[in-house]
Amino acid sequence: MRISRWPTLGAVAAMVGLAAAHSLAAQTVPAVVHVRVIDLAQAPIPGVTLVVIRAHEEGALLGTTADDGRYTFTFVPDTGSYRVVAKKIGYVQTTRLLPAQSGDTIDVSISLAWIPPQLDTVHINARAL
Repeated sequence: MRISRWPTLGAVAAMVGLAAAHSLAAQTVPAVVHVRVIDLAQAPIPGVTLVVIRAHEEGALLGTTADDGRYTFTFVPDTGSYRVVAKKIGYVQTTRLLPAQSGDTIDVSISLAWIPPQLDTVHINARAL
């Protein structure tokens, strides 16, 4: 019986296939990002537009906070960091950096500062008819 020191072509193909399947599975595990938006008094802010953007890239994920100020994003991240932008009329827009990787579960808390409205003066002139 002859024993070869070199693996057969079938064995090599099987090893490459397993490595590729493992690599592909690792890349398709989503990251879960739980965002909570609050004001400076720690009260939740509903209706905040949230945007997740990969740093230096186009394309974004959008969401809006619920009554409890929360929203959850689930996505398969590429390598690199992301930005979470929170914006709502009447509040200062805020951005947080997010180093998301495949399989991560991340909790992000964002505080928004309220902007007092700046109203212009309205002059009304009236005459009796």
